[in-house]
Amino acid sequence: MKTIRVAAAVICDDMDNPSRIFATAKGYGEFKGQWEFPGGKIEAGEAAEEALVREIREELDTEIEVGALIHTIEYDYPAFHLSMDCFLAKVTAGSLTLKEAQAARWLTGSELYEVPWLPADISLIRILEKRMAGDVCQSRQKEILKNGEKDLTPTLRNSLPYPYTGKRNRKTFRAERQVHGNDDSKGSKRPDGSEYTHSAILR
Repeated sequence: MKTIRVAAAVICDDMDNPSRIFATAKGYGEFKGQWEFPGGKIEAGEAAEEALVREIREELDTEIEVGALIHTIEYDYPAFHLSMDCFLAKVTAGSLTLKEAQAARWLTGSELYEVPWLPADISLIRILEKRMAGDVCQSRQKEILKNGEKDLTPTLRNSLPYPYTGKRNRKTFRAERQVHGNDDSKGSKRPDGSEYTHSAILR
């Protein structure tokens, strides 16, 4: 079976702590309308990073900085084997103009499954889902500890592991972490084995 080597760019808002990624829907061919990460074929004698810069310039009229390799996808389509190197990337110039794609979206971690991905991309989506979920968790914790729930953005409110009330502060956030078993410093049970209540933890 013929192997095709390609490179794909996971363009994001922040390569250190991505909270949004850019995806496009194919505008032509057998898989038209299905979603993917922009990029293209690696030419003979070309490094994957070089191919990616060239393809994004051609497809989106945009310059990018290529970051770390996230994952290499190996996937068998009926007519060929796909080997796709997937890199984090960020925009350095241009406005992501769609020259070939049918549509595009910036997706948060909670929105990753709102579009129909190409079959080969699913394994990468699972990796990104875990990575972006971790970043949301860290952002949520920092924001709650600083401001309490009342100042949370809607995205962070929806990611809370308990119902949003608008009243919890840093003490109650710690209490919730203990009740849910997420506090490394203290368990969620008393020495006698009974569970703490919120009021007991706060005393």
